[in-house]
Order: sequence, then C-alpha cells, then structure tokens
Amino acid sequence: MTRQAAREYLAERTARREAAWQPLLAALGPVARALSTPWLLSLAATAYAREGEPAD
Repeated sequence: MTRQAAREYLAERTARREAAWQPLLAALGPVARALSTPWLLSLAATAYAREGEPAD
C-alpha cells in the first residue's frame, strides 16, 4: 500500500475525528511501514475510530 493511498484511506475513515488523527497523518512517512498493509491500516483506523489518541 502506498503512503498516499494510506493517507487517503485514513482521511476518509477518520473524518469525524480529524484533529486527533492530524499528528499521525503528518508523520505518516515514518509510520508508513507499520501501516503498510490494508489489514494493519484498517485495524488502526478501527481501534481509534471513537476514542483514544492515534498519535500515541
């Protein structure tokens, strides 16, 4: 999964909590390897969909 595709996916999935996701989206370069598969990216989006701080 490309970095741009991951960014677009997260932006779409997390629109309700955009402010909470901004630090992670800004640092997506270093985090991209950890979120490089659709499954892991979906897991992260689901885990932080309603609460918690994705940047932690």
